[in-house]
Amino acid sequence: MWPSHRDRIEKSFYYLIDKVPTEIPEDWGKYVDEPLTDKELEKLDRSINRQSPYRDIEWQVRVAKELGLESTVRPWGRPRKGS
Repeated sequence: MWPSHRDRIEKSFYYLIDKVPTEIPEDWGKYVDEPLTDKELEKLDRSINRQSPYRDIEWQVRVAKELGLESTVRPWGRPRKGS
């Protein structure tokens, strides 16, 4: 279990039972408190609706293939004629 945003800001890792798996930037609080851009929000909505991994497209395709979830990154509907 990793600490919550509040714990990171207050630097009180009382409940930390495992090492945090990544380096946290110094401006973490500012980053977390910034609202998403319209483009980021659209990408997040698409990921949630399609139940697909959320990250850049190359990573999504790679992970989807590894997990057998290719349908989550393909366009919806029937393929267009000639493709």
